[in-house]
Amino acid sequence: MSTVSRSRPPRPAIIFVTAYDEHAVRAFEIQAFDYLLKPFDDERVVATVKRAEEFLEWMRREDAGGTAAPVLRGFGAITVDFATHQVKRGGRVLELRPKEYALLVALLKRGGRVASRLELLQEVWGYAEDVMSRTVDTHIAMLRRKLEADAANPRHIVTVRTFGYRIER
Repeated sequence: MSTVSRSRPPRPAIIFVTAYDEHAVRAFEIQAFDYLLKPFDDERVVATVKRAEEFLEWMRREDAGGTAAPVLRGFGAITVDFATHQVKRGGRVLELRPKEYALLVALLKRGGRVASRLELLQEVWGYAEDVMSRTVDTHIAMLRRKLEADAANPRHIVTVRTFGYRIER
């Protein structure tokens, strides 16, 4: 009995290193995983590479036909149970609206990679490319109020200026 292997090569997690903000934005336009803006410290490099490694492992499971682990440690005290669609903070179940949950999952599955507003509009709401909407920003604000310890100074649901959002663990 033979097994059929996939012919598609594994996807790389590209990390741009630049001294210019405008190059970082361009990196995300071409689907880079993340960027490092010079000057940066060793901790930032290690954290970025670790997120990339987690993302690649998740992609390998998806490509192999598997599913992500039913419970994923999100960030801080937040956990997400994909089997029951429950989000907990410190063991307490939080009430998220369906679009809030879908938005959170869309951010988490990127493993720290930035998601543009357009990507999120398409993935979560099914909008076409020509739609301009502030609905993503509004839903991010609601998620921050429910999930962040201090919604006014978020540590985990981070805005990447002029581009979108990402989860910072």
